[in-house]
Amino acid sequence: MSSAMKYARVYLTEGDKLLQLIMEFLHNDAKVEGVTVIKGYSGFGKSKVMHSQEIPYEAHNLPLIVEFIDTVEKVDSVIRHFKDMFRLGHIVSWPVTVD
Repeated sequence: MSSAMKYARVYLTEGDKLLQLIMEFLHNDAKVEGVTVIKGYSGFGKSKVMHSQEIPYEAHNLPLIVEFIDTVEKVDSVIRHFKDMFRLGHIVSWPVTVD
């Protein structure tokens, strides 16, 4: 049976030092259905500062993407919480159908 849900992505960098707080909130407080963290190789955002991995063992401040999925209401609530609590880069979301 298919169900309507919402998918969200939070963009940040390692230097933001927010990953642990975000993960703890998603797991312990919001109890969302699923979360994946993706570590980027290279990227830039509003600041236009390039974050890149030139030498694998010396890379710092790489891009991170935290993806999560749950009901529309829960994802909307988490996004509101994140906007109130953290200075994040972009947060994007869209409706999905889960089979």
